[in-house]
Amino acid sequence: MEYKEYANFMNSLRDLNQKGGKFTRAANTVMDIIGKIRKKLPVSEVFQGVQTTNHGENRIKNCIKYDLTGFSRLVTIQTNDICLLMFVGDHDSCEDWLNKNNGLTPISGIVFDSNSSTISTVHKSDNI
Repeated sequence: MEYKEYANFMNSLRDLNQKGGKFTRAANTVMDIIGKIRKKLPVSEVFQGVQTTNHGENRIKNCIKYDLTGFSRLVTIQTNDICLLMFVGDHDSCEDWLNKNNGLTPISGIVFDSNSSTISTVHKSDNI
């Protein structure tokens, strides 16, 4: 599995960490995941001990949400042997992010920057 980070992913991780307490513990879990990714561990080990949410996610195709401490969530898109780390935050901020990105698809809305190893979204305009 190849891993990429959304352009603002690290900002969301920083914001969660700065909330302190249970949110810092959730951010530490994500930092552990990133450490496992950097060690190039198999996907079965990268997310070991982190459960997916009970009800899944249907606003974004191939989206997998992980439960973290303090009702926090890690939002990923996993398809074609690529895992996109999209957003991490408390429940409400994840809901806001998912609502704002409803319908995002890895094929039509995401661009990879090979120089920085990040991804960003592209929004199609109806104006010509």
